[in-house]
Amino acid sequence: MRLMMQNLTSRELQVLEQVAEGWDNSAIAHSLFLSLTSVSRLLSGIYTKLSLDLEEGTYKRVKAAVIYLNWKRSEKDADQAES
Repeated sequence: MRLMMQNLTSRELQVLEQVAEGWDNSAIAHSLFLSLTSVSRLLSGIYTKLSLDLEEGTYKRVKAAVIYLNWKRSEKDADQAES
């Protein structure tokens, strides 16, 4: 999972964080000063990098959010283990 997340750009991580928080594309666009088209393109890139682009009939947005939240939890656990 860590390798997949390292492939994301900082902007893609910003978008994915807001997706995980439940924001819709319009709110993300407004928050990050992007167009709706840019948000859609960023999400498409995220799905590709997380290997969700080939799945049909699945909730890619939800799966991407779960992957992000699991990654954040594992990063937090790793930081606590180092302390």
